[in-house]
Amino acid sequence: MAMTLTQMRYFQAVCKYENYTKAAETLYVSQPAVSQAIRDFEQECGLKLFIRKGNALRTTEAGQILLSEVNTILAQMDNLNKLVSSGSLHRDFVRVGLSTFSSSVPFPRICAEYHRKYPEYRVMSHEGYTSELFGMLEADRLDLIVTAPGKREWNPSGKYRELILNKSTTGYCVSINHPWAKRDEVTLEEMAAEPLILISEKYDSYRKLMKLFSDHGLEPNIIMTTSQMFTIERFAEAGAAAGFLPLEIAKENPLLKMLHYPGENKPQETALIWKKDSVNYPAVQKMILTASELYPQDK
Repeated sequence: MAMTLTQMRYFQAVCKYENYTKAAETLYVSQPAVSQAIRDFEQECGLKLFIRKGNALRTTEAGQILLSEVNTILAQMDNLNKLVSSGSLHRDFVRVGLSTFSSSVPFPRICAEYHRKYPEYRVMSHEGYTSELFGMLEADRLDLIVTAPGKREWNPSGKYRELILNKSTTGYCVSINHPWAKRDEVTLEEMAAEPLILISEKYDSYRKLMKLFSDHGLEPNIIMTTSQMFTIERFAEAGAAAGFLPLEIAKENPLLKMLHYPGENKPQETALIWKKDSVNYPAVQKMILTASELYPQDK
């Protein structure tokens, strides 16, 4: 005794509409064909899958158990058909979304190792802010994203998988020629008065900094916003403005001095993230594998 895919689809439709006629219409088959297929399977397995209540059909306890398994199998079959029909088994690229600050340290390392080990695959990257990247991932316009999702409840439904890459924070940076370069700390009042270049308003880090100033009744002297970390670094080096940069970048730049300040950000986890139910093409699987080898997870 084996349930065919056709019987599974008929059974799933009847469970959804609780009516043979409506199920048949959505399947573009005759109503007798659907009801006969269900009866045949009930006889084969010796189980009652539906009971009638008025004009509607209700699944029995056995039917509910069967439906759960059928849904899983049909979803897998749909994914398999999409994979084969799209020709994606031969896809030679991976699409990665990058958060400007969070990805700046771990992703170049991952990308270099990926190209070294798998030169046959291409990396197509898109830089953006966190909510934008999640939207593109959800719409299947990206395969992977590298970002700091923030609070641990960012994935309440468990629909995403993640690989933790590092923990990092941003620091307030000035030129080594700045009068404050001999200090280790700066006050919020001093920061607000100093010319400041910030990451663009669309980024979470901008909103957090503005809230910090606002909570203390301060209005910062912002001379420019940009989506490029490179621009912030160059302005700070030249002494044209102070700026916020990832800790690792600031430490490696001998022309910058990073200062602590009240309310500074705590280190946040940066993660490689992908959809749990997505089809992982070979190029994508290799990227995840490369990242996991470079950043082994704590047991």
